[in-house]
Amino acid sequence: ARVSYAEVYRRTPPAVDPGPLLAQWTTQVQLATATSDEILRNLVEILRPRGQAKLFATPLVVVSARTATHAEAMGFRRVELADRAGDAEVLAALIRAAQPHSGPTADSP
Repeated sequence: ARVSYAEVYRRTPPAVDPGPLLAQWTTQVQLATATSDEILRNLVEILRPRGQAKLFATPLVVVSARTATHAEAMGFRRVELADRAGDAEVLAALIRAAQPHSGPTADSP
């Protein structure tokens, strides 16, 4: 048997200018999602350093407890964990994340 292969898939962050998105962040971005630690790291890296504060203040939906822990350690202030990685569960988490935050705040006793 002869085996041939071609490497056609590479995991690299996209090379994009975040400037236009950052300029419209407050009107165009209400939520963010990350379905893996790698996607989360890439998102932070793409927006660094100009957009990091905006990103960390934006509610984030993730699909694993590990990614939620990672996001909180990075500085995200509101992380919503989907029950599963399925479409319906991620949508439910997005809906929860879009609701006004009722958790403890720095001003809470």
